[in-house]
Amino acid sequence: MRLAYSVLKNAGILPQEAELLQEMAALKEKTEGTKDAAERARLMKEIERKRLEFSLMMERQKRQSKA
Repeated sequence: MRLAYSVLKNAGILPQEAELLQEMAALKEKTEGTKDAAERARLMKEIERKRLEFSLMMERQKRQSKA
């Protein structure tokens, strides 16, 4: 598994988990910068969706490592 991540890192490709974290951070910055309440609510929903996706991904990895 480490070798696979190393190859991806050297190729400039992030693992899906890291991409999700970056996307959440970018959405949070957008949320802080917007004054429109509807847009802010939409961005917050998107952050929550990505947070859930990230949590599920981490849970799957935990279960796979135990098996």
